[in-house]
Amino acid sequence: MENLKELAEEELRDWSGEAKGLLKAELKRRNMTYAHLVQALGRIGIKETEANLRNKISRGNFSAAFLLQVLDAIGCTFLQLSSSQVQTYTFTRKFPAATRALVAKRTAEIEGGEEES
Repeated sequence: MENLKELAEEELRDWSGEAKGLLKAELKRRNMTYAHLVQALGRIGIKETEANLRNKISRGNFSAAFLLQVLDAIGCTFLQLSSSQVQTYTFTRKFPAATRALVAKRTAEIEGGEEES
């Protein structure tokens, strides 16, 4: 029985790692730093510090509400989740004009060469 328990534990997915990877990938896709994320979250009424965001995201065990807040703040309107163990799911959501404007502004800054180094 002990061997079955050990085998089951080895096969468990690293959900925290997947959550962390998902958020980091979405931030990277938009060339957003934690400083940009602090500003974006502030615009939707969420107060966070860079250090707090860095720690929370690196642990990967944040709430679903936090995940949705970040996705909303960065203007993520489509999210594809896939794995060899589950079917692919998509998350599509319309965001307020202010959020879309913030993402458009940041994209224009990056394309205009104002990206932080």
